[in-house]
Amino acid sequence: MAALASKVAVDLYGEVGVAYATAAITILNTAYSASVLKSWRRAGFIGALLAGLYAVLYVLLSLEAYSLLIGSVILFIALSVVMYATRNLNWGSVTPPANLAEPAEA
Repeated sequence: MAALASKVAVDLYGEVGVAYATAAITILNTAYSASVLKSWRRAGFIGALLAGLYAVLYVLLSLEAYSLLIGSVILFIALSVVMYATRNLNWGSVTPPANLAEPAEA
């Protein structure tokens, strides 16, 4: 009985430890982003994106039987978002910056 209780405690501590580590990493990256971007609002957005990404990865890894299906759906959604966001870009008219347009003279 004690072995079972210790196994349950270790399993629970392991999952809680991973959750604490994930939260700590998210908070650390959010604070660093606030420092670099000089804006807590933008850093909060990045922190929310990281938390969402970690949540999706957790669900994806915990559902072993459906991981291929879920991964395919997530990839399809990500590709759809990128295609929608770039639908009005004219890739043929993109020009390099002026300082890179001509080679430097020696």
